[in-house]
Amino acid sequence: MIEGVSTTRTRLADHIQQLAAFPPTAFPVLSLYLDLVPYQHDHAREAAFVRAALADRVNALHPYAPERESLERDATRIEAWLRDRVPPSASGLAIFACSGDGFFDAVQLDARLDRRALYVGAVPHLYPLVRLEDEYPRYAAVMLEAHHARIYVFGLDTTSREAAIAGPAPRHRAVGGWSQARFHRHGENLHLQRLDDIVENLDRIVTDEDLRRIVVTGHDAAVPRLREQLPDRLSSKLVDVIQLDRSAGEGRILHATLEALRAQDAEAGSACAVWMAALAGTAGPHARLG
Repeated sequence: MIEGVSTTRTRLADHIQQLAAFPPTAFPVLSLYLDLVPYQHDHAREAAFVRAALADRVNALHPYAPERESLERDATRIEAWLRDRVPPSASGLAIFACSGDGFFDAVQLDARLDRRALYVGAVPHLYPLVRLEDEYPRYAAVMLEAHHARIYVFGLDTTSREAAIAGPAPRHRAVGGWSQARFHRHGENLHLQRLDDIVENLDRIVTDEDLRRIVVTGHDAAVPRLREQLPDRLSSKLVDVIQLDRSAGEGRILHATLEALRAQDAEAGSACAVWMAALAGTAGPHARLG
């Protein structure tokens, strides 16, 4: 068994892909999603929900069946995690567990979930995480002002909390917990004396972060000039140019640019459908409990 604790931040999309690569197993895989806000981290209540949701399935198995032992160990470990490891700042939680296969993945969410649910299947049930990835895409936002520019990267990241996987490690394993990330920022304030400096920095950030979309904000004459200087590899990623007041803060920039991306998604069709089509061949049947 491989066990580890890491603080490496990874993209939510990468995390979903690695969970999607979990091979089907004969042991039951639990996928637990909890909205922690309404009951203010009442770990006893959430643990009782898990036990109640699993009761019929556990009781239907032979007392010494390996599958039953796996479920009972998972329930015990989940209870311990809820009691001892969930920070007060968490708004939601996703846990994937399969003791029979030596797998446990606790995912802390700063974003709320719309419900609590427990799924049992041969592989992790990922639809709620896919929805979050669809709702909070990663992208670059460029704010042009009179004498300088700010480049932001907004999106959901993953922070590893704990991981335990049986067997050889995947080539790019980064499983663990993730957090909504306080939308983080890359790039210092950049002087507008040379627009090609802005383009160079933007190109580097987009490449390093593997971003697929860019939104430009501001209403100076520099905006059309910037668009003219964007190479094809960047202009093809440009979603929109938004007029914002120079005094707009980071929160306003986030809101306005995210709405632009969601408007584009509404026209082109949800990216979530693409994800689910890709996962459909490996997901297998799931039973939702609770």
